[in-house]
Amino acid sequence: MAASIPPRRVKFGDFIADFDSFELHKHGIRLKLQGQPFQILKLLLQRPGQLVTREQLRMELWTQSTFVDFDAGLNAAMRRLRDALNDSAEEPRYIETLPRHGYRFIAEVTNLPPAPEFLAVDETNDQTRSLPEISTSVGRTSLLSLAAVASLVIVLLLGGTVRTRFVSHAASPIHSIAVLPLANLSGNPEREYFTDGMTDALITDLAHISSLRVISRNSTIRYKGTKKSIPEIAKELNVDAVIEGSVVEDGNHVRISAQLLRASPEEHLWAKNYDRELHDVFSLQGQVAQDIATQVRATISPQESRKISTIETQNSDAYQSYLLGTYYRARGDGTSMEKGVSYLHRAIELDPNFVAPYVELAKHYCFYGELPEQREGAQKLIWKALKLDPMSAEAHAMQGCFYLRQDWDFARGEQEYRKAVELGPNSALAHEWMGNYFWMMNQQAEAMKETQIARSLDPLSLENSVQIGLILYSQRRYEEAEKEFQAVIEMDPRFFMAHRHLLRVYDQVGDIPHALEALKWWFCEPAGTECERTKELQSIYAKHGPGGYWDKRVELEESSAVEHSQAGSRVTSFPLAELHARLGHKDRALVLLELLYAERHDGLVMWLKSNPAFDSLRDDPRFQDLVHRLGFPPDPQMAQAQ
Repeated sequence: MAASIPPRRVKFGDFIADFDSFELHKHGIRLKLQGQPFQILKLLLQRPGQLVTREQLRMELWTQSTFVDFDAGLNAAMRRLRDALNDSAEEPRYIETLPRHGYRFIAEVTNLPPAPEFLAVDETNDQTRSLPEISTSVGRTSLLSLAAVASLVIVLLLGGTVRTRFVSHAASPIHSIAVLPLANLSGNPEREYFTDGMTDALITDLAHISSLRVISRNSTIRYKGTKKSIPEIAKELNVDAVIEGSVVEDGNHVRISAQLLRASPEEHLWAKNYDRELHDVFSLQGQVAQDIATQVRATISPQESRKISTIETQNSDAYQSYLLGTYYRARGDGTSMEKGVSYLHRAIELDPNFVAPYVELAKHYCFYGELPEQREGAQKLIWKALKLDPMSAEAHAMQGCFYLRQDWDFARGEQEYRKAVELGPNSALAHEWMGNYFWMMNQQAEAMKETQIARSLDPLSLENSVQIGLILYSQRRYEEAEKEFQAVIEMDPRFFMAHRHLLRVYDQVGDIPHALEALKWWFCEPAGTECERTKELQSIYAKHGPGGYWDKRVELEESSAVEHSQAGSRVTSFPLAELHARLGHKDRALVLLELLYAERHDGLVMWLKSNPAFDSLRDDPRFQDLVHRLGFPPDPQMAQAQ
């Protein structure tokens, strides 16, 4: 009796599963389902109506040596399979769960012929022929023999690629990893902050491992609730592996499920469930990170191990307040940020030795504090954080920012930035600010190196992309800078700073038509819309050409500067100083720069050395004296007038 041949393509509902290409289609559209979830589907489809036990799935798809917690891995794979099929365990249309036993495919399954585009190679004349042609030529060859021929054909087509890939995969180490937002399975949306906090804690712990590149939360948070496949996410973030999982709270009990997936080829490498009482959740975070590091064979120094295992607070209420503070602050709107700040202060009250809320509060006041007392308060918070934890990379980075932008102390600022990079090799913030320092000092090659590292750690950061555009601008590579800023705008059309720096590029090269478009983000409210000022500029440019346009630009910049001046009278706009310098109005530009110096405007230390707009002033003794008084260290590579 002839052996039964498993089907190679099947149809069920609106879906077609192709076991040759490992693809699932719905209405002709390929769905994002690969790896173990597809393999489970294949086993179920090959045995419709039959029970496929959990043990059978384990023996078929997982090896004992690869998987630490099979149950967690299988449950996660089934969840992804059901998501792709839009199926439900409670009301199944396709896959029925038999508790504690296994699964059964309950929908009607129809076998289909192989896909017509499947081809084989005739090596005798280097021609390619379809399988039906081969079937005709072999005459009475049995179907089983034909299947063997097809297998051989695949090997010939791949030319040994399968063997090569297998060997390289077996030996392929994991050097980079991304932690996707953990899923909140507690059934309570109000506990989302706790799940987000667990994700952040895991990223932070893994980031202490210098031998492993760990993607920043700023990039991974964008995949919350995503339907993208693991290979797609890994490609976008440029990582070897991805961690995903879930958090379940039940009273004072917490369960975290985590699994490690290789990106290419997609496969489960490890999974495990962790059960703790809420008061013991702090030690749990470090244990998960240590286990993952073991699985990827990351090298961990004793210092890094201590950092991962350090428990910052034993006060669960303080920790809950900190998680709520970071959760609301991350929302970005004014009301939520105020609420977040209140929770962070509460965390410090509950545990004055808890470092994390000091750092988070200092970061908030550093970026958003406008009043002098707020900035002074931020400085005190940083000092307290460093006293409690001298090894905090982010606290050192913020200390460097204050030394530079408030005290104009370049030596100490550089020292703090270097310390931050040393302590936090996986801190995108530390590398970003180190790059920003080099850019301010007009050391553009070093700036690009550090900013590229920051972008590799935070690939979706708009700020890092803008910084790269600024470096290109400062290198007088205007076309490349324009492309970088335009790429940022494509990702977020309302990202204001990209438009602002794009205007600098257009002003520098004299591209007035494009500058008029960019000015809508500078002169108009709401930003990006047409307004009377830009209409007037367009009219004057049409009638009087570039000369009339630039005269009106100066007039409008002065008017705008008065509007934004705290005193309401003195014109001390930094963009206005740039504009006068760019137009060759040296005396007026230098007067404005002196006013900015008297006001200790931080734009001077940020822009004076690196900005091409000031090239016309660099040989002027008054400009050189200003640079000297600012205290810039000597720079033999200072940009010369072009």
